[in-house]
Parts: sequence; structure tokens; C-alpha cells
Amino acid sequence: MPKASSISAIRSISVEGTTDEFCQLLERRLDRPIVNETNLKGEFEFHIEPSQAEKNNFLDRLRDELGLVIAPAQRNIEILVFDPR
Repeated sequence: MPKASSISAIRSISVEGTTDEFCQLLERRLDRPIVNETNLKGEFEFHIEPSQAEKNNFLDRLRDELGLVIAPAQRNIEILVFDPR
């Protein structure tokens, strides 16, 4: 598993599946949870090519090309924590 990074480090993404699967992929690449609040049902192709521009604009391209917005917010999230005995 690659080391978690910030959202500004993501240049591209490509996955086919549900919006929950897309969020899970982003969670694995980032350093924080992603909460799916889209209410979208079904399977989709999420595909964003790497930008040729000097400045990484992944969030702008995600919004413009896929109509999805990632915004920081605080939520109460239930998680399971496994500790060794």
C-alpha cells in the first residue's frame, strides 16, 4: 500500500464502480476519510487524466469533468478499531 498523501498530490484517477468504491479509493490514497454524500446509485466510470499544467488542479477537474466536489467538513463517523491483544 502506498503512503497516504494530500489531495494536492493526486494528478489523475481512473476507476469503474459505485460512488462508494470511488470514495474508498480516494481514502486509501489520502490521509483522511471521504464521506459519500452524493446519493448516486449505480456504477460509473470515474476517469480524470493527469494535468499538463504546472499547477495541479485535480479538485477543479473533478468538479468540472465529473460534477463532484470534495470539500473539507467535520462529521461524526463510526469506525472500528482493531488492537492487538
